[in-house]
Amino acid sequence: FLCRDRFGVKPLFYKYDSRNLIFSSELTPIIFLSPDSDLIDYHSLYRFLVFWYVCEPDTIYKKIKSLNPGHFLAIKSTGKISLHEWWKPNFNKKVESKKEFINNLSYLIKDSVNLRLLSDVPITSLLSGGIDSGIVTYFWSQLSSEANKESFTLGFEEKSYDESSLARKQADKCNISLKDSILKTPSFEDLHFLYSRIDQPLGNSSFVGSMRLFESVSKNSYKVCLTGDGADEIFGGYPTYQMYNLSRFWDKMPRFFQKKFSNIFKNIPVSFSLISFDYKIKQFLKSTEFEPHHPFYRSIFTPDLAKIVCPSCNDISYEQLIKPFKTSLEKSAGRNFSKENANLQLDFDTFLLNDHLPKIDRSSMAYGVEARNPYLDYRIYEFAYSNPHYYKYSILSLKKSLKKIGNNILHKDILSSKKKGLTLPIANWINSDLGVELENNILSSDFAKNIFNCDYINQLFTDHRSMVKDNSREIWAINSLILW
Repeated sequence: FLCRDRFGVKPLFYKYDSRNLIFSSELTPIIFLSPDSDLIDYHSLYRFLVFWYVCEPDTIYKKIKSLNPGHFLAIKSTGKISLHEWWKPNFNKKVESKKEFINNLSYLIKDSVNLRLLSDVPITSLLSGGIDSGIVTYFWSQLSSEANKESFTLGFEEKSYDESSLARKQADKCNISLKDSILKTPSFEDLHFLYSRIDQPLGNSSFVGSMRLFESVSKNSYKVCLTGDGADEIFGGYPTYQMYNLSRFWDKMPRFFQKKFSNIFKNIPVSFSLISFDYKIKQFLKSTEFEPHHPFYRSIFTPDLAKIVCPSCNDISYEQLIKPFKTSLEKSAGRNFSKENANLQLDFDTFLLNDHLPKIDRSSMAYGVEARNPYLDYRIYEFAYSNPHYYKYSILSLKKSLKKIGNNILHKDILSSKKKGLTLPIANWINSDLGVELENNILSSDFAKNIFNCDYINQLFTDHRSMVKDNSREIWAINSLILW
């Protein structure tokens, strides 16, 4: 039997043919034992270019699969294998009021943190300056019997990206010390080292920040660390959930007005600030061209542009591209989820599973640190999805249930601040000397020459440097693939 945890916090890969079953928590040993397994899966590559990640159960390799979360694989002596779902969530945990929802949720989060304090070594916490990690860190500081508690944060030279001052205010409120480090523009050698530590490409640049955080945690002799991952996808923490309401009005608008507004907004000047207005409006306009809209709110290349940059993807249909997202929406329909809860579940099944969880697992394990995620307690998940979305977020207030819990335990400035997350200033990095090295590395790579339209890639750099367009995410997707 091979069995995987409910939410896919930890990876489990396998390759099966008529004679062998090879399995591992990493892809590299499977390639080592079965060298014919290293054929690139262009379906996965295509999704990577469009969405920044490889979608399970596929991997970047055609012959290797990932075992689905909450499933087990059985192999009999005859050689026959079968897949089974071992965990089915219970969504009959409804409450009668928002007040009851907040009270029960507060208890569950606190209890989840308490359960994850079981350890024979000291435990620390990541503290970003946001709501999710602030709540976890507060409960940890209250429940842990350890003396001299320390938390870790990451700061940036670019002020629009930096949350370290908020993290310090929360650390002071929790009466714990805070170790912070400033992430400067990395060297090409730094990136080459970091991306050599992952077994399949990961486009999200925050991987660099996570690696630096866990490196700091490890250097300070900690082996166990609490994180705030999963809260955004359960309690509605992304602005993309508000875009759904806007898209409903947009879809009803006559095509003439859509075209007129699109032409106006597409001429907004480019800004390299964190999640700038021009980025948000242009991402929204991009998403409205595709169905379902939601996955494309945060897409990188459009499907057509991905085929221009990678002609090898031309034979892959749109239906094949969006299959993982349709699978999630069909699952939500079977559970009678509202459209809003279905969007949360969609991100839980795709963005969290394929982007955030691999990022945290690979970056923490690279430095021998065990990352524990209190929000990814199955009781919290079942309770949150048993109840209507408006207990969790609204078009005017994201994560309003967590904000309510945080009223008395978070610093007031955290509750009123805009969400930043672990977003890195890659637009500025690409315009530095590092960007020249990245471009040279990509365009001189045999791998890139074989599968990419290098003239198009060169144009991406040219347009970005002249600020015709912010191509930082497209460039970083290709860069991370080549470094991998």
